[in-house]
Amino acid sequence: EGSLLSVKALLASGTNANSVASTGCDIVTALHAACGCGHAGIASLLLGAGAEINRSCGGVLTPFHIACALGHTLVVALLLRHGGIDVNEAWCKGSGETPLYIACVYGHREVVEVLLRHEGLDANRTVESGATPLYIACQEGHREVVELLLRHEGLDVNRAREGGDTPLYI
Repeated sequence: EGSLLSVKALLASGTNANSVASTGCDIVTALHAACGCGHAGIASLLLGAGAEINRSCGGVLTPFHIACALGHTLVVALLLRHGGIDVNEAWCKGSGETPLYIACVYGHREVVEVLLRHEGLDANRTVESGATPLYIACQEGHREVVELLLRHEGLDVNRAREGGDTPLYI
């Protein structure tokens, strides 16, 4: 509550919502930090003050990618409602690791659930090796995530990665 009031006061005084801080090797905004810590209320205030929703951290991570990777469901839902997010954008160019893929790696069931409800999501998008979100969820042993994915309409349960391994095989 105190942090939320402090952010409100700072924004009301004219603080730039897109100012950056150096963390050694990356430059991050307050929105990156709020999303990384799971502070949906602060993220909402920052977005309302004009924070750039798709600004990348070190040319790689956006606030949305960070929230998906860390399992902050409320923040993920907030950012999707705000709009302007490419839900299928890989977080590292060329890797193919989408927010859904990363949420599946870490077994963030609630984040996966929110992402699967988002229109335009490609649940079959693969990474460089050809692995799908279903494949990685099977590999990592995240049973609840696998069950969610299997209920998603249009999921290709037989898509094999390079070498021919399928989710069933793994």
